[in-house]
Amino acid sequence: MICLKVILPDGSSRDLDVQESPIENVLLSLGINPAGVIVARNGLFVPGDSLVRETDVLRIYLISHGG
Repeated sequence: MICLKVILPDGSSRDLDVQESPIENVLLSLGINPAGVIVARNGLFVPGDSLVRETDVLRIYLISHGG
């Protein structure tokens, strides 16, 4: 198991124990649509297919659409 911290778009945080998996799977397990967010891992933006690693901190940002 991998222990990581996730900071949600509302600023709250959760500590998760997950199997090694893509960030996209972590988002889905939290009920978050990966198409509606971008994720920074340890301060750097990463694609959803990046694997989570032990002690990662993921910060999730909502994407705003409009014109």
